[in-house]
Amino acid sequence: MNSMAHLKLMQKDYRKSLRFFDQIPQEYRSRDDVATNLAMTYYMLGKLDKAKLLPYILSQLIGASIAGSLLLVVINSDLSSYESLNNIVRGDSTSYRSAVMFGEFFPNFDWIAIFD
Repeated sequence: MNSMAHLKLMQKDYRKSLRFFDQIPQEYRSRDDVATNLAMTYYMLGKLDKAKLLPYILSQLIGASIAGSLLLVVINSDLSSYESLNNIVRGDSTSYRSAVMFGEFFPNFDWIAIFD
């Protein structure tokens, strides 16, 4: 549902976007990807003040950056070993395979086929 809600948000069909968000169970709405898209939808519909939206998005970005940095510190040696064993070069198209460890990339096998 989040993907459809996000798509409708990008297509500027905010009311349909909100309908898709309404179908997402309440316990999943606090996930950063869902919550940020939902906040943007409310803002575009005029139901969320800009003064609240900007600090919210900024805090999401800062939190994600801190979490990603800490994760890299914790798993860097294992990640480097994994990349060496699988001939993955960071920044190269092959690095998609190790980037999934950070949670922002989904294991989409169609994309993996494109990068191979």
